[in-house]
Amino acid sequence: MIESNAVNIDRSRIILKPNVVVGYEGQPYKIVNVLNANDIVISSLDSVRSLQVNARSLTIFNGGNTLTERLNKGDQDISNEAWQIALQRYEIIKPLIEYSTTELVENRANEYDVNRSTLWKWLKDYRENNSLMA
Repeated sequence: MIESNAVNIDRSRIILKPNVVVGYEGQPYKIVNVLNANDIVISSLDSVRSLQVNARSLTIFNGGNTLTERLNKGDQDISNEAWQIALQRYEIIKPLIEYSTTELVENRANEYDVNRSTLWKWLKDYRENNSLMA
């Protein structure tokens, strides 16, 4: 029998911002506040219960609401080719995400033969959306 050590990668993402509906322990909750990258305050849609939870414990809520589905749409519809392009772009901008100057961006652009304006656009998109798929 062939044993598979394959890993299933889930590229779906949860949008962590107020008023987005997410799942927590199988129930729908609305994000009330994002305290930091790990701690999120959520409120039950069925009661007045609010909780502070770790962001990793949240899931995409797949309710019958089309607005919720549209808000929580993940990256599963992204082709592998588009994903590879996003990963390449991320590797290029990675050292510039936290701190970037005109000189650093210019050097990185020359190193990868990319226009500096393009790098600035990628950085802006990444910083605003915190996503590879920006």
